[in-house]
Amino acid sequence: MDADTNICAVILNYNDAQTTIKLTESWKNSNAIRNIIIVDNCSTDDSWENLRAFKEEFVSDKVQLHLFRTTENGGYGSGNQAGIDYAVQYLEPDYIIIANPDVHFSDDCVKRLKEVLEAREDGAIASAMVTDPEGRELFSYWDLQPMWKDLLDTAPLARRMFAPVLKPP
Repeated sequence: MDADTNICAVILNYNDAQTTIKLTESWKNSNAIRNIIIVDNCSTDDSWENLRAFKEEFVSDKVQLHLFRTTENGGYGSGNQAGIDYAVQYLEPDYIIIANPDVHFSDDCVKRLKEVLEAREDGAIASAMVTDPEGRELFSYWDLQPMWKDLLDTAPLARRMFAPVLKPP
């Protein structure tokens, strides 16, 4: 990986410090990721204390660890956005990875995603193929719904009434 490329990884934690710590440990010697940002999304358990203790003991010659806690839990998108905002404000990233605590991927995967994005002038988001613990590929995607299905899906009552029609094929 290009040593000048600043790839930051945002991990959103909510009541799952041990999984977050395990993922962070797996990236400790990464040649692809330069900064790991753990955002604790106002956990209600002892996650914050565990993450602070982990950060105190974290040592790596390759990766910098950043940790902060949101002032309120605004949900998944809000917590990830807080991590992105931190990266942009303080770390000047070239790329940002948003990773759930329970994922696993290699430096080679990060390198390939970077290559894909660099090959497309209009590329903004890339994702790896998802596999199960046995290594079988899992086809995962979001369908772009027709406008009428999208409109029906926006109202709770309509969502309940039309649920059979709205399900992907």
